[in-house]
Amino acid sequence: MSSRITPPSADNDSTSRRRWTLVLAALVLVVVVVGAILVLVNRDDQPEATPPPTAQPTGSTSASQPTEQPSATAGPQKCDLPAGRQTIPATPIHGATWDLVNRVAVPGANNLGPQRTDPDGVRRCFAHSPTGAVYAMYNYFAAMSPPGDDSGEITFGVLRRIMTAGPNRARYFDYLRNAPDPGSSEGGVQLVGFKVLDATADRATMLIAGQAGAGYVSTTWTLVWQDDDWKVLAPQPGEMAGAPYSPIADLTGFVPWRGA
Repeated sequence: MSSRITPPSADNDSTSRRRWTLVLAALVLVVVVVGAILVLVNRDDQPEATPPPTAQPTGSTSASQPTEQPSATAGPQKCDLPAGRQTIPATPIHGATWDLVNRVAVPGANNLGPQRTDPDGVRRCFAHSPTGAVYAMYNYFAAMSPPGDDSGEITFGVLRRIMTAGPNRARYFDYLRNAPDPGSSEGGVQLVGFKVLDATADRATMLIAGQAGAGYVSTTWTLVWQDDDWKVLAPQPGEMAGAPYSPIADLTGFVPWRGA
């Protein structure tokens, strides 16, 4: 049975430090302008092949920053949910329960995932179906926005688990290390709709709509089936994950689906 939650108020703390974030920032003039994503401080990160550190588990509705320390991952060691129906969802998906991850409402269902939640709150293992891919993308979007990650260490660890491995991911990390500081963003962002553009057995491309204040914006994502789970396709060199970002007037053409 679906539940409905209300996100906590936006974080209004100001900072001049460069920080990692994947958010949609509303500039309420005439249109919604998208903020930057995943920006980090001037520091060297661990090598690409270094396994990510883990953290103590936090509650699924908690917005607090996890404390990193070595720990075993939670849940099954292998993703083995049944694939289920392979139809492309074109109407609101029923049966989801909603939790807050990094202040973003994300869905879950026993038959669709997540089957596994890492100690730092990253939710993984989704059904090998188009609907499972939608569940995965909502959860991954939230996972890419750890609060207070000024150093970037947490976000790199998250991306290593949810983004496709390979040279494009390594180049994307290099790109992020040199990205300009966008300044702080204000206002909460909630995911409010989706549109699956194309889906095969092992690949799904979709638009995800986010709401910031009174405005909407769409982002574009491709997921591929890799290592028994959906993974976000690493962007091409020089591109931002989720691009293009486009302001939209309303949710026309999208399947409305939200938990907050």
